[in-house]
Amino acid sequence: FHRWSAIARTDQNRAWHYQCDSRDRIDGPPVRSNVRTRNILRAAVPPFACIVALLVFQQWLAGTGRLPALYNDKNSVFVHALMTPKTIVLFIKHFYAAFLYLGWFLLPVLIFVFRSVAGSYKTRIAPLTILSIVALSIGAVAMAGENGLLMPNLENIIDKSGIGPLTLVDAFKLKLDNIGALPTSFWLVVTVISHIGAVFLITVVALRVINAALKVFSATMDGNEAARAFLLLSAIIYLFPTLLIFLFDRYLLPAMPFLLAGMGGDLLRIPKITARVCRFTAIALVAAFAAFAVFGTRDYLAWNRIRWEALHDLMGNKHVKAEDIDGGFEFNGLYFYDPKKEWWWARGDTYRIGFGSMPGYTIIKEYPYFRWLPPHISRIVVCKKPD
Repeated sequence: FHRWSAIARTDQNRAWHYQCDSRDRIDGPPVRSNVRTRNILRAAVPPFACIVALLVFQQWLAGTGRLPALYNDKNSVFVHALMTPKTIVLFIKHFYAAFLYLGWFLLPVLIFVFRSVAGSYKTRIAPLTILSIVALSIGAVAMAGENGLLMPNLENIIDKSGIGPLTLVDAFKLKLDNIGALPTSFWLVVTVISHIGAVFLITVVALRVINAALKVFSATMDGNEAARAFLLLSAIIYLFPTLLIFLFDRYLLPAMPFLLAGMGGDLLRIPKITARVCRFTAIALVAAFAAFAVFGTRDYLAWNRIRWEALHDLMGNKHVKAEDIDGGFEFNGLYFYDPKKEWWWARGDTYRIGFGSMPGYTIIKEYPYFRWLPPHISRIVVCKKPD
């Protein structure tokens, strides 16, 4: 501990002199060690007031009949997860998947952050990087028997065919491969990128957390470091409960700005040659991410437009009742949502809208459309159950 604390003080002094030589403004003196009962009580007042306000608001909603039907649904799931031993395995799986996605999304920034941190903390970066690889390896072993190691391994927005979710009955409930997936080589590249980003992310976050802990104990933390510690703690506190229960990839988005701001700071400058390589790599990644986002979103909107065209044709021209159609998650929810019934909400399934053929149904009409990712003609079909 004393060795790490000495290193932290040395790094702090180096950064202090670097700032003064560059005539940068110092945002105040180091944070003092002032842990007293009075200060603890003062710090406890804001979260206590927020909790009381939330509980009062919930009681007011319940008393006036305005509390949403599924408002407390996840609370019971979370409490059950805390009492189940299998939650540890689930947490490891979600930890692995979450950091793959976060590493993928944040890699253009992580390239600069990791290179800067590696130059500033040469003695610590190697062991922390090794520990990050070990942590990901444990998660990979836990995940291997479930969703596989190839991205994407979480549900919802990112789908093997591009951008989803694919909320028609054949893809969403029956798990039929009617729309096709992007090439395996594409997802292999994404998986490699995600692992690199995950190693960078875990290493940098671990380094920031260790430095913050050491500087709190040694009373050498300045205002910027306190802000970074607060932002990283916010991301960790947000992620912890989500990793204990069912995890959608979209749940990770709120943690990204906290991680980005918490990882930055007073870092040593990157050498010019290395900076050029990092800049070129980051620009290439951002361009690739943008192309995937634009093409995938366009395809998602395209098949949804065709789906509603098929539904309007079926109900308007064919005079089929909505009760006889399984038009997908959005259609069923629009017409028949009921929190007390199964989440799919379809009342009848004489007609089904899908991406292709389904067992026990006959295709009565096809609506072709052009997909950009990859370029090809796809289709939305109307299927009917035989009389």
